[in-house]
Amino acid sequence: VLLSKHPDLITQFKKVFSYFEKAKSQQGPRKVLDGRTWDAIYCMRDVLRELPIHLVEQEMFMTPDAFMATMASSYAKKRDRTLHAAKVRKIREFQTRYWTLVRQTAKACKTT
Repeated sequence: VLLSKHPDLITQFKKVFSYFEKAKSQQGPRKVLDGRTWDAIYCMRDVLRELPIHLVEQEMFMTPDAFMATMASSYAKKRDRTLHAAKVRKIREFQTRYWTLVRQTAKACKTT
């Protein structure tokens, strides 16, 4: 339903999701047995697992600190975890766009 009626919502969410998902370690690529890898500094799977739980239990968005603590991978260095203004904006945008998708899905399914 969302894909056909609200493709813009999907596109906007994918864009902010990709901002975090594509962030790589500043150490750069490194050799591994089967080629090269570049470690991801944010684990978006963790966010997608924990954010719905937080929203149900707390009835509010995660603080930027909590969001960062949830998504930072073991490869994230101190500078990767630093919450500068632009990153805080992206964290807020992510949660807002996520919640918009949830609301639109509930509306399309006629549930609360």
